Amino acid sequence: MEFEFIEHMGGMDIRMFIVTIYKRQTHFHSDIEILLPLEGSVMIDVSTRRSVVEAGEFFIVNRNEAHSLVRTEHPNVLLVLQFSPNFSKDYYPQLSRIRIRQHHIVPKWMPKLHQELKAAFAFMLRWMGEKREGYQLALMSGLNAVACAIVRHGVYENQSAEKPTGEEKTRARLTSIVDYIQKNYTHNVSLAELSKAENMDMTYLSHFIKKQLGISFREYVNRLRLERAVDLVTNTRMRMIDVCVDCGYSDYRYLNKAFLQEFGMTPAQLREKGLVSRPLIFSDSDPEGAGEHSYMNLVAVYQRVLEQLEAPDISSQIHPFFQKITK
Repeated sequence: MEFEFIEHMGGMDIRMFIVTIYKRQTHFHSDIEILLPLEGSVMIDVSTRRSVVEAGEFFIVNRNEAHSLVRTEHPNVLLVLQFSPNFSKDYYPQLSRIRIRQHHIVPKWMPKLHQELKAAFAFMLRWMGEKREGYQLALMSGLNAVACAIVRHGVYENQSAEKPTGEEKTRARLTSIVDYIQKNYTHNVSLAELSKAENMDMTYLSHFIKKQLGISFREYVNRLRLERAVDLVTNTRMRMIDVCVDCGYSDYRYLNKAFLQEFGMTPAQLREKGLVSRPLIFSDSDPEGAGEHSYMNLVAVYQRVLEQLEAPDISSQIHPFFQKITK
């Protein structure tokens, strides 16, 4: 089973994008994920349950919950929100302990939750499109509205409310490990330090991480550092030495080596290519061979999205970054 690494946007605990799914094998990640088909439908398997999610319906996947997606006979366009439940740890830590039980959110079944999610998605998408000053604050405001809607109207249980099963213990252990690494990867974190914090034998812990994530402890730490460094290099003008310090690299040579291995160029060369962002719109496993990521007309897509969400047209206010991509 694949562990998916999620690259959040600009230092925020959030990622929002549009995708066409053909087939996505079983995988899991440390974020909560909310999917909204804008067109067509998609089959989503969670545990032993399969749901066919139609256009206009939401589907919520818990953090570290194995799931897969397959297209139906109706081609789909999905709006997806992924976020770390730890974003509210300082003022609402209970969010990280919530386990959604009613994943499929249909208007006639859960009207209040559906309505509030729809409004929050429209609000966030509008700010992403306009990219006005302070849009990051607006996105986090929208994320708080999403979380509040789930807490107020969702069907869920608290992980500490009942005796956990073996699978739930494994999931809770993995969540604790991932959270610890994500909190400390910018420092000189070690497997020995983690084993002490988790009260686990270091050899057993190493095998546990490899089995659950598919990569070693050190590979996971290095991946987190690289993703953070790429964000700082491409989206800020921070000095390279400061990028090293911020991301946990002890020397610029290690940062340079990581970029050369991943991109075939140095951090400075990547920065010279301009501010690079992960595309908001792409296709996954395109059977016609169009490639893993294929761009669509963003203005047209935003129009369809906002129509679906019953929001105003912002096509005339699209940020220049998006206009550039559509040309």
